[in-house]
Amino acid sequence: MSIVQQPELVVTRPRPDRLCFVTPPNRQTWATESLLVNVHTDGRFVVLTGCFHAYATGDESKTERRMGPFSSEANASSACAAIAAAIRLPRVPRRVTEQELRAEPARFDKAHVEVTGTWTYGFESCSFVGASFVPPSEKSWPSSVISKRITARGFWSFAPESFGNRGAYDAQLCAYEMFDVPGKTFKIGSSDISFEQNGDRDEWRVCVNGSPVMMASQGNVVEWLPIGPCLRSPEPFEVRKQQAKCLWSGGHADVQGTIVYLMEEVALTLSVDRKTVVVTIRDASDTSA
Repeated sequence: MSIVQQPELVVTRPRPDRLCFVTPPNRQTWATESLLVNVHTDGRFVVLTGCFHAYATGDESKTERRMGPFSSEANASSACAAIAAAIRLPRVPRRVTEQELRAEPARFDKAHVEVTGTWTYGFESCSFVGASFVPPSEKSWPSSVISKRITARGFWSFAPESFGNRGAYDAQLCAYEMFDVPGKTFKIGSSDISFEQNGDRDEWRVCVNGSPVMMASQGNVVEWLPIGPCLRSPEPFEVRKQQAKCLWSGGHADVQGTIVYLMEEVALTLSVDRKTVVVTIRDASDTSA
């Protein structure tokens, strides 16, 4: 049965949770429906995004399938829109904490999740948030032992003693996307403060104990803030009571013969209930030597 029927694209569902995309001249692309998260165009190509790890071979991507080229960009856009409407794409992952996944791994079986934690890789071991971890691509695998903070988006599976080396783990996260969390983590009181990036954009939000919290800046509630340069700078946050401040240097510039030292201060003030962070960004540039 066809769920999409267009001159250059036919999509069928031969069996539950299995899709077949057919493009001229009878090229077939197969995908697990529940593991697809998005579809977009790239010129005259239509690109499916999701988890293809289970049946990717050789140099095939584990996170994308490209279909085309279509006869025109307009036809590719039409096909893309038809796919998105037929299978309800894009799909947004459920944001969960490491604590939730560790406490009730079975509850999240087959869930599409986004979670921040520490990725540990070593001899015959690759773990993340208490589970076996499968990165988005072969290029993601480190060349040596590592332990670093990342945010990953993917699909969680639970089956006792079924994952990792010799069934060492009861759960597994198969990721289609991952990115580093800046190394600036610290505590305000008993709360762990970290930062989470908005995909590939240089926008960030504050997390308290691994979970995003509401941010306020300049009197407005905001979801993301452009504080990437501060987070990448070597200057640390200095904590005093419920506030943390980072004064970082962006170098210097010659402004009409005057040397200006480019400085910016980012201050975080955590509310008593730990549900809100007030973020103050202040230009602290000066001309002092």
